[in-house]
Amino acid sequence: MPRRVLIVSYYFPPHPSVASLRLRGLVRYLPEFGWEPTVLTATHPQAPADEGGRVVRAHDPGELSVLIKRRLGLDSEKSFQEQLRVPEGWRAQRRSRVAAVFQRIKGVLVYPDDMRPWAANATRVGRELVAREPFDALLSSSGPATVNLVARELQVASGLPWLADFRDLWTLKQDYTFGELRRAVERRLELKTLAGAGAMVTISGPLAEAHGRLHGRPVGVIENGFDPEERTPPGSVPLAPGYRIVYAGTLYQGSRDPVPFLEVLARMRRAGELAEAQVDFYGDAPDWLARAVDQLALGDAVTLHGRRPREEVLQREREAQLLLLLGWRDRSQRGVMTGKLFEYLAAGRPILAWDSATGDVVDALLRETGAGWNCADPGQLEATLRATYADYAQAGQVRWEPAAAAIDAYSHRAMARRFAEALDQLVAASS
Repeated sequence: MPRRVLIVSYYFPPHPSVASLRLRGLVRYLPEFGWEPTVLTATHPQAPADEGGRVVRAHDPGELSVLIKRRLGLDSEKSFQEQLRVPEGWRAQRRSRVAAVFQRIKGVLVYPDDMRPWAANATRVGRELVAREPFDALLSSSGPATVNLVARELQVASGLPWLADFRDLWTLKQDYTFGELRRAVERRLELKTLAGAGAMVTISGPLAEAHGRLHGRPVGVIENGFDPEERTPPGSVPLAPGYRIVYAGTLYQGSRDPVPFLEVLARMRRAGELAEAQVDFYGDAPDWLARAVDQLALGDAVTLHGRRPREEVLQREREAQLLLLLGWRDRSQRGVMTGKLFEYLAAGRPILAWDSATGDVVDALLRETGAGWNCADPGQLEATLRATYADYAQAGQVRWEPAAAAIDAYSHRAMARRFAEALDQLVAASS
């Protein structure tokens, strides 16, 4: 008989977030390793009416900041700054004094995060589940941090051993923006909440070390992965014309920021190099990036496509000469391995990673898999662009030597096996 695990996650398909992909893969492949999952997640307007009983959805009232806007009679689709007529130039500067003031206000109102209104319904539905159905373990996957509050309540109610998975750390996360006073207060909540977790895992070694130091115990590592059904063998898809570089995902000015990359590209083009280079951005197209493209005179080489259907973006990735990976530029942050890295692994095209504080783990993975190159400074970036463009000019495509077996080790099937092993060990230790 397979063991049963209740998985608590705010994000789950059809929610379009990258976080949903980790959960989709886990639920799809976990039964192969002796665990039958049931998912407790949030309602979503596009969710199927019948999800086979393995998905239980608790009503989501909406993000807390949206509810506050409605209570104040404001437009829930517009930011507070926009509705208070803060000039657009000030709003665009994430580190401006105006932005800092609004962030402090949000830090007081939104605690621990925007998804807190979901917690009460999720806890009620979860308690009903554990009361009427037999489970062997509880697994939470966060962020948002609210997920941990729900899981803690269910662990107390059921006595089930609890494995806490962190796609993003809590108060140690790389984009924590609420200030040190709020962090100190919230850290007490984190330590108290996670004292009930029998085991914890996160997505990389450096994050596991940092999380373990905070909580005073070992933390395991289970990386993100890709769906093996989306794995594209190299050379199986015709490439798009030209020397095309594709970036897909979210951008953050000053953090996950492509402007330094574009500055190198513009400098090389002014020197007569990379004449056929085309860079395509898929995802939100922020105004600050459009302005940078104009200022660098790259309008003929850079296209901002905005949000597109996921399948379309995956196809563009498979047709590219290079896949651009941008990490967090804050050098105090180590170990953040975005889910986009693993999506790129599945696309079957070489990866160009640039200017990342996570260069250590990204570099190690790219070397292990032969999946691309990590460039830590402009000189390395120029050399890599020059070499790959020479490949394109000579042979029509960039040369690379991916290691298929090493790449397959990062599939969702392999990820689910490691989760099953962690659950087996947790249950054995608690029995």
